[in-house]
Amino acid sequence: MKRARLTTSQGTISYLESTGRGPTLIFLHGNSSQAAAFDAQMNYFGAHFHCLAVDFLGHGESSAAHQSDAYSFAGCVTQLRDFIGALQLDECVIIGHSLGDTWHWMLCLTYLR
Repeated sequence: MKRARLTTSQGTISYLESTGRGPTLIFLHGNSSQAAAFDAQMNYFGAHFHCLAVDFLGHGESSAAHQSDAYSFAGCVTQLRDFIGALQLDECVIIGHSLGDTWHWMLCLTYLR
């Protein structure tokens, strides 16, 4: 598992990435948590799946957001959309815990194609 960073218009997103080459699984933490909360899941699934665990802006090892509206529901959904787009993920499975699942559903309702 490695830590990587992605710079977006809202700030720098830190994330954990496994070495697996199967389908992509994205793990989303809840409020006041971080990507490291998914260490057990990343270790379990990471050998057979391409696993990503995101630190939303202001959490874990990600930077603070450039503007406070990035912390709103819409702002977090934008972070997630930008992250998926920057990594050019055409298909992925999103697994959210607590508020992370809310952001997942908001992404689906807003950007589902």
